[in-house]
Amino acid sequence: MQIQQYYGAESQDIPITVRLTLRTNANVFTQEMYVFSLKVVSDTFTTKSTESAFTPVRSVFGSSEILNYTPVITTFGRGGPAIGDPFAYVASFIPSGWATSSLPEYNASTILLKRPYVSSVSVSPAGANIEVTRTSSLYLGASSYSITAVEPPDEV
Repeated sequence: MQIQQYYGAESQDIPITVRLTLRTNANVFTQEMYVFSLKVVSDTFTTKSTESAFTPVRSVFGSSEILNYTPVITTFGRGGPAIGDPFAYVASFIPSGWATSSLPEYNASTILLKRPYVSSVSVSPAGANIEVTRTSSLYLGASSYSITAVEPPDEV
């Protein structure tokens, strides 16, 4: 059996959703949703092997557990202006003097949840053998985040 392994890369746009809730003294709630896009370059891992035609094709991750991603840019929406810290951007819409929940810390290198998976498997006949190509990629996603602000109490 002959095995070839190599790394590659792919780009992904991952949405980051932040909900801002403003509560007034009259218990009126206003909610706004902001969606940002984090563009990343993520690793892929490909294994090519030649096996007997009678060997079952297995979904083997190989070294894909070490796959990672590199953040490129965070934008407002898809293709909007670049935003350095989406949480600070959303917090900038909170009226002055309002009490707010603590802001999550934004770190584009660690904010995404990642899970390797086999993104493609292909088999080609090669005489009495088969050539099996398995590509592992990263499934990336972000949690939804909430920021709450409360109007200061009226002074009597």
